[in-house]
Amino acid sequence: MWMDTEESNERVLELLVRFLNESSTSITEEMMDDYCRDLPFGREQAYRYLMAASMNLDMEGTDRELFHAYFPEMVHRLDAAEYEQNPYLRTVHLSRFHKKEWQFAPQSYQPYEAFVMDDFQYRTDGRAIPQIGFFETSYSFPCVRQNGQEWMTITPNEINTMKQPVEQACGNVLTYGLGLGYFAFMCSEKDSVSSITVIEKDQTVIDLFERHILPQFPNRHKIRIICEDAFEYAAQCRENYDLTFVDLWHDAGDGIKLYQKFKPLEHGLTEYWIYDTMKYYLERE
Repeated sequence: MWMDTEESNERVLELLVRFLNESSTSITEEMMDDYCRDLPFGREQAYRYLMAASMNLDMEGTDRELFHAYFPEMVHRLDAAEYEQNPYLRTVHLSRFHKKEWQFAPQSYQPYEAFVMDDFQYRTDGRAIPQIGFFETSYSFPCVRQNGQEWMTITPNEINTMKQPVEQACGNVLTYGLGLGYFAFMCSEKDSVSSITVIEKDQTVIDLFERHILPQFPNRHKIRIICEDAFEYAAQCRENYDLTFVDLWHDAGDGIKLYQKFKPLEHGLTEYWIYDTMKYYLERE
């Protein structure tokens, strides 16, 4: 029997979290080749079926409707060349470095490795659909670790989830959180953006950015970096900005509490990184 939409959302998310944590690299090229050899559909659909099998979905019974309601809109084969042509990735080239607890070294997705590629998408019937991607080739991306934990990256997820606030940016822009400067770079490339003010509390992060990354920005003259705690700056900010973008968290897990703390301090038009994903959990509190 088909469960209601809220239950189906919860079940898909539970299955997906387990798959990403335990089996994200379980699908291989050999498996795809074998599966596709005598079947009448393409590799993207084959991947969906293999993913469902890894989750132990009952495709001949109760889970068939669940699969067709979610997986075609949830799982996507991505083109590595499309992301490699991103302006930041074509312009900024990082060498390995290590300073205090921070370390830069590129990371890679394996061929057919599953990963979160974008915010949740919502349908009018109540479905909340996570967005999962995979490449058919190895895909390398910049990554900075703090004390061994992946913290700053520029993956397809960062590129996709920042697309809307970058499109909105104009005039004087304020952003909380520096990272690898992706948002600042993309805004600085726009003629409609006059300045980007970045609030970052970690001086080491600022030093690394100003030494290794900022000199490669063609429009670095637009960027001003202030070393200060985001919440303290927001509480006393009197300047007017045309857009504020808040990116202070690693993922939705730590982002919800920080979002709730920041929300009363916002001023003017404010966008929050991965808000559409956090919204799913916020509505269930």
